[in-house]
Amino acid sequence: MKRATNLQELQDFAHKHFVKGETGHLFVNQSNQYPEEPIFSDEDVSGRQALQLLKIVIQAGSHAIYYEYPFFEGTELEEMNVQLKEVYDQFPKKVISKEEMEAIVQSE
Repeated sequence: MKRATNLQELQDFAHKHFVKGETGHLFVNQSNQYPEEPIFSDEDVSGRQALQLLKIVIQAGSHAIYYEYPFFEGTELEEMNVQLKEVYDQFPKKVISKEEMEAIVQSE
């Protein structure tokens, strides 16, 4: 599976395969990067937000691409979804669990 290094590469992949008329799927997962991270009562770290990862796999025809977007704030996720709207319109989107995403990425 190809790994996209930036959002534009992911968008270009989706557009190229959509124009060719290839059908496919878009899988999305959002989860904490470090779910086991301890919560400290120290004032220096209290109130901070956990690092989140938006993971995306597009499968089109016999090709697939994977992209990760790390973020801390919900506004970053909203901005990413705006930028991905066209991709979401081109391929059916399915939200999956972290375990399902790992299985897809490892199987390709």
